[in-house]
Amino acid sequence: MQKKLIFISLITVVVIIAAIPAGFLYVLNNGNPYTKYIANKHVPAYLEEQGYTDREIADAHYVEPKHLINRDFYHGHYMVVFKDERDITYYYGVTKKGERGKAVLRERYSSSKWCY
Repeated sequence: MQKKLIFISLITVVVIIAAIPAGFLYVLNNGNPYTKYIANKHVPAYLEEQGYTDREIADAHYVEPKHLINRDFYHGHYMVVFKDERDITYYYGVTKKGERGKAVLRERYSSSKWCY
């Protein structure tokens, strides 16, 4: 009985030691799945609230910025390109503080210049 308990404890420790680096590498390569879920949940609903339909949107998906933009927002953003403004990319973020989970327009990028 004692050997079985030691064996199970040893296996548990080995699995935990292997899972932590694997999880860390997953987040580095693919982004945080929680922030992706938050952005995919709140931003399309926000765009719908603002009156935008799928027919007006050319491209919309989650993006993971390479650097930290603002600590008041979750790291992942939602990139939207509208059909009538194909040269402008809009980035929507989800706030951490205040109204939790509120999606807002973070920044607008044109192929020629940055616009705020």
